[in-house]
Amino acid sequence: MNIKKLSLYSNRIDQLYEFYTDLLGFRGTLSDSKFVLITADNSEIVFNKTTESAYYHFAFNIPTNKIYEAQKWLENRVESLPERESGNKIIHFVDWNAHAIYFQDPAGNIVELIARHDLDNTSTHHFSVRDILSISEIGVPSNNVLESFEKLHDQLWLQRYSGDFEKFCAAGDEHGLIILTDLDRNWYPTEIKSEIFPFEAEIEHLQKTAKLSYDKGFLEVI
Repeated sequence: MNIKKLSLYSNRIDQLYEFYTDLLGFRGTLSDSKFVLITADNSEIVFNKTTESAYYHFAFNIPTNKIYEAQKWLENRVESLPERESGNKIIHFVDWNAHAIYFQDPAGNIVELIARHDLDNTSTHHFSVRDILSISEIGVPSNNVLESFEKLHDQLWLQRYSGDFEKFCAAGDEHGLIILTDLDRNWYPTEIKSEIFPFEAEIEHLQKTAKLSYDKGFLEVI
């Protein structure tokens, strides 16, 4: 599954534009109503202007062999978030065969750079923003994790990647994941509670394009 576009909401699009383009070096455009961030594979995250604050968890895939370079690159620009128990800033997900680092942006979004070692995307040059390849995840606080997964499975044929359906489930594959989480959970690796903020997404799966709409804790396939 590939996540081609996320439409999120923020009351800080000016600060987000400066952070992602000036500090981190992403391509992007800013207007009175939205900031559009563009990844290396031309996927987009659109931050639509709103009067209320909102924050999300989303992730980007990076080359499988660049997690240590990515961490140094990130620390030169923004402080990365440690894992609470160990204090490690490079976090090893053994079951996922992946390493990840996290940071927060000016809107409070919990952002992840993840190197998935089952993907064949090795890079031979020094890490830069051009190695932030694609949108890897979007977090979805859910009123009912199992029910939300069943919609994704029945209508889009997304498969369970990880999770027990009770408190957590990741649906999709290494290229893109919908992270379904119970409303009682915090966004890893922080103590920030997952809260409901609306978003829309455009995904590609099995050579088909679909749109997702999320509002008031419910995920719908359009």
